[in-house]
Amino acid sequence: MNGLTTPPLSPGLIKKPVQLPSLDVKMASLNLLDRTGPLTATATSPFHMSPIIGATLLTAAAKLARNAEPPIMSPTSPLVMSPIPLSKSALLGATAATGLQLPPKMYHKILFEGQIRPVAITAFEDLLFLTRVAKWKVSYHEGRPFNRSEQLPYFGRVDEKLVRHALDQTIAEIWDSEDKRDIADRAKAATLSNLVVSPSTPLGEVVGALQKAFELCTKSIERFGGAGFTSIRSSGEAKSAFELTLKHRPDRLVMEWPSSMGEPDLLAALTKNAETLRETDTDPTFVDFVAYHVGYELLRSGAKLDTKDARWLGTPGFRKDTQTFVSLTDPGEGHIFGTTRRARWLKGAICHVEHLERPGNLPREEIESYRIPSIFEFARVRLHTGKSAPNTYFVGRRVKDSVSGNFAHDFIKVVNLTSAACSAAFQLGAAETKVAMDGLTASEQIAYMRAMSGHVLRNYKQVLSAAYNLNAPLVDDLAEPIVGEDGKSECPVLTDNFAVAKRGIELAALGGFDKVTFDGASDTYPSKCVILQVSFEKALELVHLAHQAGLITYMSAGFKFDHIADAVYSGVDGIGIGGAQILRYMDSKTGHHGPYTEEFIDRIDAERDQAANSLRGRGVNLLCRLDRMFYEGSITTDEETLRQPLFESLRDINEEAITSILASPVLAGIVAMEHDGESPVLGNAHRLLRKNTSDALLKANVPAAFAAKWDKLIRDLFALIKHPDEETLAQYYRSQPWTELREEYAKTMMTTRGDRLYTIKTAPHAL
Repeated sequence: MNGLTTPPLSPGLIKKPVQLPSLDVKMASLNLLDRTGPLTATATSPFHMSPIIGATLLTAAAKLARNAEPPIMSPTSPLVMSPIPLSKSALLGATAATGLQLPPKMYHKILFEGQIRPVAITAFEDLLFLTRVAKWKVSYHEGRPFNRSEQLPYFGRVDEKLVRHALDQTIAEIWDSEDKRDIADRAKAATLSNLVVSPSTPLGEVVGALQKAFELCTKSIERFGGAGFTSIRSSGEAKSAFELTLKHRPDRLVMEWPSSMGEPDLLAALTKNAETLRETDTDPTFVDFVAYHVGYELLRSGAKLDTKDARWLGTPGFRKDTQTFVSLTDPGEGHIFGTTRRARWLKGAICHVEHLERPGNLPREEIESYRIPSIFEFARVRLHTGKSAPNTYFVGRRVKDSVSGNFAHDFIKVVNLTSAACSAAFQLGAAETKVAMDGLTASEQIAYMRAMSGHVLRNYKQVLSAAYNLNAPLVDDLAEPIVGEDGKSECPVLTDNFAVAKRGIELAALGGFDKVTFDGASDTYPSKCVILQVSFEKALELVHLAHQAGLITYMSAGFKFDHIADAVYSGVDGIGIGGAQILRYMDSKTGHHGPYTEEFIDRIDAERDQAANSLRGRGVNLLCRLDRMFYEGSITTDEETLRQPLFESLRDINEEAITSILASPVLAGIVAMEHDGESPVLGNAHRLLRKNTSDALLKANVPAAFAAKWDKLIRDLFALIKHPDEETLAQYYRSQPWTELREEYAKTMMTTRGDRLYTIKTAPHAL
């Protein structure tokens, strides 16, 4: 065909498309240019263009129609057949005759049967899971309790027999009645399952069966009354940015997407497409659904995500959108099919991944309240989130290697294992990893954190968080020992939750971590809210102390709608919301979790935003700014005089005093400052270069001998921000004279996070 030429045709000679009532596959929208690209299956079919093309289409359609019902049924089916190539001269002749433009440049990815079959199986299972979730939610809203005897699904590699068994079980659970429609749909689902799993099914029929399964599940969800509880629905006339083309010799599926997306890498294109879908409140089409499952398989096979635009947690007080982020928590699939579907759900949110389920309601000594999630699941969540929100990863408490559980014996393995887990998450674009300090003495915590800091692979905006359970006793072997009546000395044991939290701030700063987490999980589940456990006043004080020490803060355990406002009024940077409190169903008897309830995110955000926009919310946001500037040394002596009074007025809920301080002309410039966005060091530099910072604490609180160093710092910063670049400033931040000034200034502070640390090799934690 490449040697043929096509005579010019007048558009007026083209006949109207004809229908093919004898086939349940309808082909259309074929213009002259389609002959150099995909022949898209749509509502009609102008076969008059070429008998060769017509014959090709009919043959392909007939092959797909071997089942009683052909695999491709949708009038807007995205599947396309093998193209018929034409010579360049023929193409140009047709283009000139019709006035049509050349097709846009497309990027592509070729996939063979061995790659598509595992994609189809996982996609088919996800369709079943989504259908089951919708049915569960309908049942729950009709007043029936949620009951579950199994834990949340977990990835594993199994053979064909176990695949069939698992799919059959889920099919039987979804269409479980003897209603005629359930019987028919159950049989249809079983047939499609067999087509997808069977290694003898041709590639085209595998994809066709998957499309029919998509249509079966969306129609079943509508029949169950669950259309409002799902991310999949009949696509109608919606079009995907991706195209699928079946080609032969050898059989393969070609995925194409327009170069206008600006992403030649498929994973990057999928991430950009996810952003486009949520910005337009659009649910994925069938083609999108397949494309994302191709992406998951690529991730599992070792493909790398582009993480250069991954979001960080933000500067306390100068965070984009709002001060207190809601950390929406899920093991993974709730974010994939829920949180990441709507742009508004990611605004002012952290997409946090941790395994939230405590089977059998076991006590914490038997099983962690929260557990490290699947790194594969985290990668899938990152694929969907992109740059729209920070993603964080929970690592949890140390793994014990020795029978005795002696930390010194376990030290090297524990540090290497935990740092590897953190590094893996950071390489995928995590903004933070949380490491629990449970069961460690104060000196062990310092050794652990400093060793972790020396092993973890991360950039300067990726945060290590020390998580303190406020209900776990803390043996403080760094404090003065207590001498008993018998003359024996013992290390103090902190049991008061406020005392544990305050000491946690100091230890996190000494250990060189960037963030401190206050967790209130206990042996009872669900937990009592951490704010109620420590009180609002003490929560505010903890955040105040941590912020002025340079630490980011977080609180978790037991948050319900009514507790969100008090968390906002404390100024905390993030609150963990998830699990059985708000975002998951739970069987109270077994402790097993059910579906993720993204439909509650709007209310969570409304509670947070109402508090943040109130007088107290605006007041605590200003306190967060002042505390951060105190840590930086960018606050002036006049501004510093109002910092403690503002804290006291917020603690005492003295609205008259809060109003007065917010209106103070001394603080007007700080109130009006822009957020830092993704440039925390640039933000710090701009705060130091304000017109009135000649008496900034970084200068005022250091010896007069440092005046020349201050002058040099200001000159350097002015020179650097002429061409502002965050990465360049971040490198300068750890250089002289900025570091020397900060270190001298730190001598005037009770607690502060040291940020000039070096990685060297020494003897590990002593046995």
